[in-house]
Formats: sequence, C-alpha cells, structure tokens
Amino acid sequence: MDYLEDLYMIKLDCEGCEWEILRRDADLLRKFQVILVEYHRGNYKDIIGKLKETHKCRDHYYEPLSKQSGYGVLVCMKDP
Repeated sequence: MDYLEDLYMIKLDCEGCEWEILRRDADLLRKFQVILVEYHRGNYKDIIGKLKETHKCRDHYYEPLSKQSGYGVLVCMKDP
C-alpha cells in the first residue's frame, strides 16, 4: 500500500482480533502517527509490546459492562 501517505490516526475496534491485525499489518500501522486500539480480555500485554516497537502507549481503561469486563482503550503515539 505505497499509495497511503501522511496518515495521522487509525482506530482499531475489531472485537477481539486486534492482535491478528497488528501482527499481519505492522508495516502499514507504522505509517500512522496515532493508533487507538480497543482491546479485549487476554491480549492487552501482547498489544502493548507490539505497539511499543514504534509508538509510545498510554492505557485508558473503561468499564462498559462491569469491573471484570477486561475491555479498554490504548492510545499510542509516535515521538514527534
């Protein structure tokens, strides 16, 4: 996808398949300045590790269902 340039932000909200997208499309995701990822239980640490290769990540939790839901949002930004 060489035709995609000057990409600023992408939001991934893919109901549990976040890791698969990050693993398969890492080169494309590196082109974005900001990546927002809605994550689900069980894959949070893997996602952080992958995104820290190219971005700084901050974790923002929210609890739409219950305190045990395991959902949250990561905000990852490249250094300027």
